[in-house]
Amino acid sequence: MYRKLIFTVLAIATATLVLTACGDNSTGATEEEAPALPNLEYSQPDVSYFENTTVKTKSASQNFLMAKSMVLSYGSISSIGMLYGSILESAPQGEGSFNNGTWEWTYSYNYQGASSEMRVTAQDNGNAISWAVYWSYSDTEVTIEDYKLMEGTTQNDGLTGNWTFNSFEAESNTPVPFLTSNWVTDGEGESEITIEILDNSSGNITISYDKVSTDFLMIVTGEGTGGNDMEIGWNTDTNLGYIQQGTDTPLCWDSSNNTVVDISCSNT
Repeated sequence: MYRKLIFTVLAIATATLVLTACGDNSTGATEEEAPALPNLEYSQPDVSYFENTTVKTKSASQNFLMAKSMVLSYGSISSIGMLYGSILESAPQGEGSFNNGTWEWTYSYNYQGASSEMRVTAQDNGNAISWAVYWSYSDTEVTIEDYKLMEGTTQNDGLTGNWTFNSFEAESNTPVPFLTSNWVTDGEGESEITIEILDNSSGNITISYDKVSTDFLMIVTGEGTGGNDMEIGWNTDTNLGYIQQGTDTPLCWDSSNNTVVDISCSNT
C-alpha cells in the first residue's frame, strides 16, 4: 500500500512541479462567469497542535509522544489531498473556456521532448459543482492520456463536499481510487472530516476528524488497522489530551506548562 502511495506522490509532485511555469491555452469565459476553483483547505484536518508542541527530553510525556506519532502519521497520508490541490491552485483563475455546459481549464508544459498537460473541468449542478482533474504526459518512452487524477463535488459555499483521489497506475489508464475525503464545516469553529484509505490487500482504514471550538477528536478504525483502533482527543485551550487504543484504559497528558507530562485521566 505505502509503496503505491509513495509512487503516486512522486508522480503527482513531478506533474505539479513542471506545471508551475506552464502557459495557459484556454480561450476565456464566453457565456457566464466561471466558478472559483476549489480550495481543499476544508477537506484537510487541523493537526497544528502536534506540529507546534514540542517535548523536552527530560520531561518526555510518553502518552503525548505516542499520540503525536499517530496523529502526524495519519495526517501525512491525509494531506496527500493538498498535493493534489496544488494542481488546482496552478490553474489560471477565471480563464476557463465554456463548452456544452462544462467549464474547462487546460495548461501545459513542454521540455526537451517531454510534454505534460493538466485539464480541470467543472459542471454546475445547481447548488453544487462537480470537478474532475485529468493528466496527460508523453516522452520518448511513456504516454499517458487523460488520466483522471481526482474528482469530487463542492457545494457552492464550499463548506460541504467530497473528493476522490486516484492512484497513478502506470500500466493502466483506468483510475483506481486510493483516498476519499468527505467534509462539512461552518467555516469557523466546527467541522467533521472523514477520510478513507482504500486498500484491497490489507483492508480499508477510516479516519474521522471532529472539531468543536477548541476540542479535537481523531478516531481511526477499519480492517487495515489490524484490530488496533485508536481514539485521540485534545483541547487547544486547556492543552490536555488523551489516547486510547481499543478498549484499553485511556492515557492522558498535560501540555499547559513549559513541560509536557503524563497525568491521570481523572484530572482532565
